[in-house]
Amino acid sequence: MKLIVDAQLPAKLCEILSRLGLESIHVDELPKGDETPDMEITKLEI
Repeated sequence: MKLIVDAQLPAKLCEILSRLGLESIHVDELPKGDETPDMEITKLEI
């Protein structure tokens, strides 16, 4: 499972989660960035 870190949280959190063994991406890494609608995020297969 991969976690998606929302725009209100710093991208640095992904690095911290990685050190804990949790794979994550920041919403800014998505094609639409922080403009990606929540309904679209819930359908992502990341």
